[in-house]
Amino acid sequence: MKVPAGHSVVMKTTATGEITCECRVKIERAGPFEQLFIGLNAGSRARAGHPEVKYQSAPASWEWNDGSKFNATQLAMAPNGTENIMLQLVKANAAVSTGKMQGMKHIQRVAT
Repeated sequence: MKVPAGHSVVMKTTATGEITCECRVKIERAGPFEQLFIGLNAGSRARAGHPEVKYQSAPASWEWNDGSKFNATQLAMAPNGTENIMLQLVKANAAVSTGKMQGMKHIQRVAT
């Protein structure tokens, strides 16, 4: 799972956040209950430690601290062990406003 050829890394951040899941009665599978992923809210920090990017899922959206933001379309996901969230590659849709997020083409979640 890689960003298409011809693109380069323009930003690296470290994220922390909360994953929201819900326990529900299973409808189509054996067993009484299942855990359903509801959403993810996270924030990324620069290497200096100050907040830079807010992330929300459903739909996936990123907002830089300068107000620039965009949402994205998922291209791929890959398993990442039993204790980690999945690796992910998304294609950015056009930025809503000018700023740091303008011109961003892909986001890849790694090292979760």
